[in-house]
Amino acid sequence: MLFDGKPAKRVKVHTCSLFSSTGESFDVSTDNNGKAKVRVLHYYGPWMVKAAMKLPPSSEFKDKCQELSYTATITFAVP
Repeated sequence: MLFDGKPAKRVKVHTCSLFSSTGESFDVSTDNNGKAKVRVLHYYGPWMVKAAMKLPPSSEFKDKCQELSYTATITFAVP
């Protein structure tokens, strides 16, 4: 995963089955190279991967917020 063209280190990544009645989900974090291994086990159907990170506000936003939140998602199906 990249953020501003650089590896996004230690970002939380949540993977969940959108079809599982038991709420099958896994949480991992990216490594220092911005890579994370997500597990897709036992369930076919739609899955979602969500990465989220929070940063202190830039000088442009210091008077408007306490932190900046970035989120990326991808959904896919396992046949």
